[in-house]
Amino acid sequence: MLSYIKGLFQDFATWLYDFLMWWPKTIFASLMEGLAELFVYVMDTLCAQTCSESISAINSGISGIPSNILYFADILHVGTGIGLMLSAYGIRFIIRRIPIIG
Repeated sequence: MLSYIKGLFQDFATWLYDFLMWWPKTIFASLMEGLAELFVYVMDTLCAQTCSESISAINSGISGIPSNILYFADILHVGTGIGLMLSAYGIRFIIRRIPIIG
């Protein structure tokens, strides 16, 4: 009889522990989901206004480059070089964030 009551108490304590541990996880997950949706909404709103203006400015700037400069830029693979430089800077940024290496 005593072991039965002890088992009931342990089952109740396990249930209570699981419930108390589930509650903060649920609140935290809901909070993070709401913040993610807010971030997406803000970025969509900002990008809808400013990205179209930036893209049109970049497009008009590129179309203003003379054809002979574009020819030599293509021969010298300037586009590939810019991509390599940006990826190298990105990798450098990531490596510097590693505590032991950076």
